[in-house]
Amino acid sequence: MTKKHQNKQSSNKPLSPEKYIKTQARKLPIYECIINSSWKESMMCSILVSRKHKNGNVTGGVFLVDLYCLGVKEADCIFNNLPEEYEDFKKEYFPEESFEKIDYTLAHNIIFAGLEFADDYGFKGNKEFYQRAQYILEEDNDDIELMEIECGSDNKPVIIAGADNKEEAQRAYNHLMSTVGPDGFFYTDYDELTQEAQSEFEDDAEEYQEDAPIEEYIYEQPLIERVEDLKRFKELADYEKHTSPDDPVELLYLSKRLFYNYHGLEKIEAARNLFINFLDVDINDESIPSALSGTQSNQHDEKIEEILDSLDFDEDLKSYKLKKLANNHPDVPFYSYMHIVEMHINKVELKKIARQIDQYLSIYPNYLMLQLENDQILALEDKKCQIITEKLINKSSLSKLFGNRKQIHSLEYQSFHSALFAYLVTKEDLLLLDAFIYASNMLFPDLAEGFTEKELFSELSKVDFCKKTYL
Repeated sequence: MTKKHQNKQSSNKPLSPEKYIKTQARKLPIYECIINSSWKESMMCSILVSRKHKNGNVTGGVFLVDLYCLGVKEADCIFNNLPEEYEDFKKEYFPEESFEKIDYTLAHNIIFAGLEFADDYGFKGNKEFYQRAQYILEEDNDDIELMEIECGSDNKPVIIAGADNKEEAQRAYNHLMSTVGPDGFFYTDYDELTQEAQSEFEDDAEEYQEDAPIEEYIYEQPLIERVEDLKRFKELADYEKHTSPDDPVELLYLSKRLFYNYHGLEKIEAARNLFINFLDVDINDESIPSALSGTQSNQHDEKIEEILDSLDFDEDLKSYKLKKLANNHPDVPFYSYMHIVEMHINKVELKKIARQIDQYLSIYPNYLMLQLENDQILALEDKKCQIITEKLINKSSLSKLFGNRKQIHSLEYQSFHSALFAYLVTKEDLLLLDAFIYASNMLFPDLAEGFTEKELFSELSKVDFCKKTYL
């Protein structure tokens, strides 16, 4: 056989399935796109994208997309399936769940929206997606119409831990705690507690919690009531038995009753009184305290007020060039602090924020706002805090922490609140966490709305506590 003939024979060798998918699949016309019907409610999308060969066979890709947080969790391909094989595969991939056909543009946007959202928070897509399955899809360029696909909740990741993904959820939780902190994402241990139920709870939080005296949660007949609560709690903990939209809220209520009765009225009231006495200040935003600006001069008060107004109305702080302001005005530590706040808003990695705080603290070692920011980082990294300590909580007061001032600015309180919240979460002291949130909301009701996410975290933690204790 001549060398020329050998080369010709080699060129006619069929491509492997992997090589074909990478080089030829996009040339095949789209056959159909299918998605589970519950994808909008569950934010978990099972998508099948298929292409048809000239002979009627089908090549395609399947994609499991978590729009809440992790993006493309799973991906795989089918290659050159006979029509009957393809139909059998569809029945296997969507065994009991109803599904619907969608156009390719929507399927493409869902997959890549999930992929981009996850990547923004440091979660990389499934390896099989990058190695092979992505080539079933069209290239992600301007030729594809861009559609708005909701990801996360309020632009924050949502981790939903269930019996089948505990380890994965824990890894995601640890990652987000170290990168964006507890305020940067939502976490729940319910398989079917949807974000709608969370939003409903947030809307009703004041009525649900604050209007009910603690005595209403305490058992009058403990032996009977605990048995009844545990029976119902176990039913609701089995999420497949949820039959009403009110079930998630009932689960929160039962968890609260079980939690409070586990600790007892005396301990609960003692913890609440501890914080009611500790939070011995009033909020006054009429002027800029020198302790907040970091300077005795009022020369920068107008600029500081302008920045604070932008912060209150969620306006972009980029136009203020805060890092440049901090460098140009080393006599005003407030600008350095606001640069740190801006880094949090822009979801900069926690390690980078920590390095910037260290740099600023080397210049302003006694500036309390930076010290509190540093403590928040230390708490999230499970390190010893410098300002927020057990001794501070039990032996001191907020007015003493703020230089014996009886009035502080709301921003000062918010900074303290975030630091103490991170400290108590890391310590896993749910009783003190509950007491702190209760006292804060009672004493500073005008600020309570800004702490709703922390309050929800506390309530969900009670559910997790009850599961570990009673199930």
